[in-house]
Amino acid sequence: HPVGDYAAKDLKLKRAACLADDFAFGHENVAGFQRVFEDNGGKVVQKLFTPLNAPDYGTYISQLKSNLDCVYTGHAGSNGFKFIKQLREYGNKLQILGGFTPVDESLLQQMGDDALGAITGNWYSAELDFPINKRFVANIQRDYKVDPGVYAAETYLCAEVLEHALKQIGGKIEDKAAFMKALKGANVPETLRGPVSFDEFGNVVGNIYIRKVERKGGKLVNAVVK
Repeated sequence: HPVGDYAAKDLKLKRAACLADDFAFGHENVAGFQRVFEDNGGKVVQKLFTPLNAPDYGTYISQLKSNLDCVYTGHAGSNGFKFIKQLREYGNKLQILGGFTPVDESLLQQMGDDALGAITGNWYSAELDFPINKRFVANIQRDYKVDPGVYAAETYLCAEVLEHALKQIGGKIEDKAAFMKALKGANVPETLRGPVSFDEFGNVVGNIYIRKVERKGGKLVNAVVK
């Protein structure tokens, strides 16, 4: 949703193609982008869903229309890595948009210049300038020699919320009713991603960041642009 908003309002893009993995995750994140992009004047003119085990995206890339402003990738795992690499190998210089999965920090350093300029939306970036995140990133870099991506950050975030709820009930986790009430009502002012709370449906309320792949200090990072 936020990437669709940013693409239409800030980047003034009009015509998009979407390619994504052919399962629920791919369909739903493309739908989120399309809904908000089109609500704000853009148009998704092409959608292609690729098999999860597709070894090559050439047959799909060759189908892309010629008058596009951008291409949105809803691929996960190594598929996003492959898609972006092959898109550039075919000489296609379209603006790349997506969710976090194609350019997660766990993949970024292997992607080279192919990923530069890719714009994605997510609740996390290793570049976030919060004190908790700075400590978290420094510790991950010390122990593992890499920047943390979403998969590392989300586990830490879950523990932050659990700890907050436990403190609210004095650590008495055996009182399940009190614990669940504290968890559902958790309003954590500071986490590695910023403030976090929950709505009446249990969905997270928090910041989403628009990130752009840039080179910084000799490595690729997801710089926060909004």
